Amino acid sequence: IRYNINGYNFGSGGFAGVSPADLQSIPYFQKNPSVSQYNLNVQHEFSGSNVLSVAYVGTQGRHLDTNRNLNQLPIPVGTMNVPALKGATASFCDASGNCNVQNDLMLNSGDTNYFRPYQGFGNIRQKQFTSVSSYNALQSNFRHTTGYGLTMQVAYTWSHMIDNSTSGYNMSTVDENYDMSRWKATSDLNRTSVLSINYIYALPFFKHSSSAFVRQSVGGWQVSGITAIMSGPP
Repeated sequence: IRYNINGYNFGSGGFAGVSPADLQSIPYFQKNPSVSQYNLNVQHEFSGSNVLSVAYVGTQGRHLDTNRNLNQLPIPVGTMNVPALKGATASFCDASGNCNVQNDLMLNSGDTNYFRPYQGFGNIRQKQFTSVSSYNALQSNFRHTTGYGLTMQVAYTWSHMIDNSTSGYNMSTVDENYDMSRWKATSDLNRTSVLSINYIYALPFFKHSSSAFVRQSVGGWQVSGITAIMSGPP
């Protein structure tokens, strides 16, 4: 292990063939993720071929994938002495190589590998199964059928999804190790509002033509479509 090599440029791939490699470990025995789903649905049929249904849908995920970075930058550390950064132009290091680690984190200088606990390595990630998620939604559905060949259905969902890890392989390096609860918030997958409309219209033209050829060739056609509108990612 080479420690604080003078002239080591982590940003350009290292010095003398040495570079801070990232590591990823996966346990032999993995705890299976679990998902619990539940719903309550109420449906009512109105006159005029109208059906309305309203439902509450909930989902809870446990033991989901996430990563633990054993080599993340030490958040509580204030100042570290790094000989390789002695006299650096960056404002967070002085002429003696004393660097303010927190300022470096905020400025995102690119020299963060100098401050890692295990020198000579980048991220050292361990896959684990401690992430959680929850999904709660109000789903409504309206279906209307007429005697004139038109069928229309409108569905609207209002929902909120919360998790602390959308993907076990796509985590930031700010605070993966010390406090996973800081990541618990609206999920990247959340779409608060989703509206979907589908319709089918049976064209009335030539359905009752006296010519069998006309009825079978240009009669009985349908026009259908689906329109979907949803809110964007958080």
